Amino acid sequence: MAPEEVSVVTERLPKSQVGMSIEVPAEVVDATYDRVLNRLASRAKIEGFRPGRAPRALVEARVGPAALREEVVETMVPEVVQQALVKESIDPIDNPDVEVLELERGRPAKL
Repeated sequence: MAPEEVSVVTERLPKSQVGMSIEVPAEVVDATYDRVLNRLASRAKIEGFRPGRAPRALVEARVGPAALREEVVETMVPEVVQQALVKESIDPIDNPDVEVLELERGRPAKL
């Protein structure tokens, strides 16, 4: 994912803090969902299918939407936040606090 794909708005806060609003394009969100689902499908053991050969829809149903979303957040957020920090030339003292405001397939994600 190239840094120019991520839209970043920064806001200076008191006590040397910086607030950032990050928007990730829908294509990146969808690609991350696909990567996570492929990774989960390759490890899934579902009765009636050889390991790693179950249909993605079945794997998605077995994992559940909440767990799939959590995996996507864990995969995408660190990459996106790091790119936003580099893009804005910010060197954080501590790990940033990230709140996922919007994350849905086919739509831009907002952090």
